[in-house]
Amino acid sequence: MAVVNGDGPSLDWAALVPHTIHPVQVAIIEAMAWVGVPLSATMLKDVFDDADGHYLGIVSYHLSRLAEWGAVAKTGHRPRRGARETFYFLAPSMLRSGA
Repeated sequence: MAVVNGDGPSLDWAALVPHTIHPVQVAIIEAMAWVGVPLSATMLKDVFDDADGHYLGIVSYHLSRLAEWGAVAKTGHRPRRGARETFYFLAPSMLRSGA
């Protein structure tokens, strides 16, 4: 158990972290690790079951948050239907060596 002690009460980070990351972010990371190639938000949405509520806007939002935090990295983009489709790859720091 990871506990931080200070002037106040102890904080159990191991118990806290699973509640602070969004389930869509977990699904994105797991899908990117499973697929193993750069993916766009549209491609990720297609990987997910529609019944899970992983709509394009939600996937795109959480993918951009993961990019801000360095969990995924932008690898490129291409024009698509008058917009720009951005591709991301799971950051090497997110992968365990030897796994």
